[in-house]
Amino acid sequence: MEAWYAILKGMLQGSTEFIPVSSSAHLVLFRTFTEWLGYPPPNAFVDEFFDITLHLGTLLAVLIYFRHEMGRFLLAVFQQTPTVQDDNGQTWQTFPLLWGGFLAFTTTSIFALVGLKGSEVLFAKLQHVPLFKGVPDVTQFYIHHPEFIALNLFLTGCLLAFAEQQSAKQVHSSEETLHLKPLQVISIGTAQSIAAVFRGISRSGSTMATALLCGLTRPQAARFSFWLSIPIFGSAAVYESYKLAKVGIAYESLPWVSILLGMLASFVVGYACIAWLLKLLARFPLTVFSYYCWTLSIAMFLYYRFSG
Repeated sequence: MEAWYAILKGMLQGSTEFIPVSSSAHLVLFRTFTEWLGYPPPNAFVDEFFDITLHLGTLLAVLIYFRHEMGRFLLAVFQQTPTVQDDNGQTWQTFPLLWGGFLAFTTTSIFALVGLKGSEVLFAKLQHVPLFKGVPDVTQFYIHHPEFIALNLFLTGCLLAFAEQQSAKQVHSSEETLHLKPLQVISIGTAQSIAAVFRGISRSGSTMATALLCGLTRPQAARFSFWLSIPIFGSAAVYESYKLAKVGIAYESLPWVSILLGMLASFVVGYACIAWLLKLLARFPLTVFSYYCWTLSIAMFLYYRFSG
């Protein structure tokens, strides 16, 4: 794996993981672009392990950016303080936030697992259909048919625009203490599980849009989406590491210099994007990303549908 490849992919992952424009859609484009340049992707196992380290880079970015908020939250839990304040001045009820995060993560894990495993059963029954022939699950389906990632990206733009439209009709109060309700966090967790199954649906976009529909403001929705990414990224890294350990990958043979450079790029760009996005969403609606999603999705669909 060349250093330039690792750094560029790390930068792309770090930026698009947090901005609601679908990292999976951009990574598909990255793969197409590098193959067009004559550089094929690395060995499948190496590339999969590399993706794990990139997620660890973005996880580290969230942990360091929100270190003060996380510290206050953990102290509030330990001292059983009823409320905790984030750096934006918003007060949250401590234990509803704690159990809300746990419930959203659990909902995501269960529904994503059901969706991914269920796709294996469904696709096995659809092998007689030309579109699904030789495709074992939903993950492989998107690899074989990237034009459907483009369609999902278009839906992401629609979801962002719809959430902003509905949120504008609601009355928000940024001064009152925020109490997360079970139905709110289950809805957000469900949206996140959909993004885990359907490539092109943005994780950050789906969680923020659903949070807006549940009555949160944009800054509140963005923060909860970022916080929720911590257990998601952590558990994904553990699970993928376990999968690679089962196939007996030789870790000493991996291109560690390039991998660490990519992870560093993912961390630096991810950290900068968190700060930028929080400032942007304090002033502008999510709709600004809808136009980007729509434009890119149309271009992607036309390319993958008609490029042969």
